[in-house]
Amino acid sequence: MSAYVMDQEAWLSEFAEYVGINRDYLGHEAIRFALAAYHTMYLPVAAVVEKRIVTKDILDTYRKFGYEPNVPSYSTSSLVVTVPNAPTVTPYVLEAGVVGIQDGLRFITQSELVIALGQTSSNLVPVVSRTLGLLGTLKNGSAILTRSVGWLRGASISLTNTLGGKDGSTIDEIAREFGVFATKPKSLVEDSDHTFYVSEKFPEFGRVITIPRAQVIWTGSDYQAEIPKAGYITVAATYLDGVTPGEAKLREVADSLLDVSVPYGGTTLEGEIRINTIPIRIAQIEGVVEIVKQIGADDLVLKNAIANALNTYLDWRTWDTRRATVIAGELWGVIAKVEGVAYVQKVYFTNIAANQESYQLKAWELPISGFTPATIFIKGVL
Repeated sequence: MSAYVMDQEAWLSEFAEYVGINRDYLGHEAIRFALAAYHTMYLPVAAVVEKRIVTKDILDTYRKFGYEPNVPSYSTSSLVVTVPNAPTVTPYVLEAGVVGIQDGLRFITQSELVIALGQTSSNLVPVVSRTLGLLGTLKNGSAILTRSVGWLRGASISLTNTLGGKDGSTIDEIAREFGVFATKPKSLVEDSDHTFYVSEKFPEFGRVITIPRAQVIWTGSDYQAEIPKAGYITVAATYLDGVTPGEAKLREVADSLLDVSVPYGGTTLEGEIRINTIPIRIAQIEGVVEIVKQIGADDLVLKNAIANALNTYLDWRTWDTRRATVIAGELWGVIAKVEGVAYVQKVYFTNIAANQESYQLKAWELPISGFTPATIFIKGVL
């Protein structure tokens, strides 16, 4: 929707048409009356309508980021797990980053979950869920975890201390942040806009990922992340050959976005930059495959074919960034399609601490296969 306020000349033409007189034949008294009505009656009403229309445009655009004025933009909670029987040999442990689900809403644990020896209940583990307004807020009550470990069978999993998270901005704050629309109608709005813009402007990049509502800082050796963080955006990139961009190139990308990104252009009132640029991390997924082969299949040829199939599947160049988890179970289907494989016995990861079944990709990570013929084992013939 767009707004339109008539100027004085357009108003006089409308007035003349309304009273049935040719515009050129309006006398001085008629013109004075028309202009008095314009300034005392039309303009005040039109200004209110204009403001309401512009505000609606702003709010509609703002909602594309998942914001609603004065309602939670994400929620936080605490997770507790209670098991039927206490551990007796070693504590039960789940690393941070485990994905959970409550009523279709996904959340992620922020720290390690531990059930100590002789105890049946875990520590309180903070969790965060990216949400869209009140309809997507976590609630106190039961939940499930997507991790498959034996000691979780029969366990009670629940959320407590749930809060609505940080409130969305007020209408005035939204209007101020989106004021750039008035002079730059081609500004970047959605995360996909930023990805396309950077990919087009910097063709030397092989992949670009835009992370909305996120402040991720690259220290040169590690990533420091605050996700979600309303009003911030992070753009990650890597070169065509997978080489990490240097600090100068990342700064060049950030500078190019400052004047075109909405609402992230410029700085906060505290002078903090809203746009961060970081290198994509290519995460190597190493593991073991055990299969039974078909009669007549050559071992070396079969192992190479399986490794190549996994290389194609776990390829950072083509990986869908909407898929945040690499699951060992999904690789079964890839391997089973390889000619010469009778069936798959086992697939598990080996370079992921405390979790051999799945790998939760960080928002700035893309996978690459670390499977080789040496880690593929033939356990029999069928």
